[in-house]
Amino acid sequence: MLTLARMWRTSTTGDFITKDAAATWAANQMPDQEAGTLIHAREAYLGKVRDDWGNRQSASERTATFLRQRVLELL
Repeated sequence: MLTLARMWRTSTTGDFITKDAAATWAANQMPDQEAGTLIHAREAYLGKVRDDWGNRQSASERTATFLRQRVLELL
């Protein structure tokens, strides 16, 4: 998800930024539920929360699909 967030950010602005910064930017452009999932991914990436997706599979799939669609719209 973080890579997709960075792809969306780069495609939108032309700027290259870190994955965690891109996740913050993307979360501000997303519906709350998907944004929350992306923020969890960012926090796991930064080592702030446990990286466990066992009970978040559906949410992660929805979030990845949302991000993928945003990237494809810009290609």
